[in-house]
Amino acid sequence: TKLEGIYQTCSKLIRLNNQYIPQVFILKDHYVVLTKSIASEEPAADFIGDWAIFEKVGGLYKLRVLMNFQ
Repeated sequence: TKLEGIYQTCSKLIRLNNQYIPQVFILKDHYVVLTKSIASEEPAADFIGDWAIFEKVGGLYKLRVLMNFQ
């Protein structure tokens, strides 16, 4: 499902630099992610944190999604 895909993408991103600090990730197609989250170390573990996804439209960033994973 789409929700599972979003969850998996967020999980992959945070595991790139798995620290509970504010981080910014630049995605393709003019999207930027601001997050403060962390993943547990177990193989099939979950992650927690807050995510904001912005889209660059006409030179300005528009907030598109707010997510909280618990």
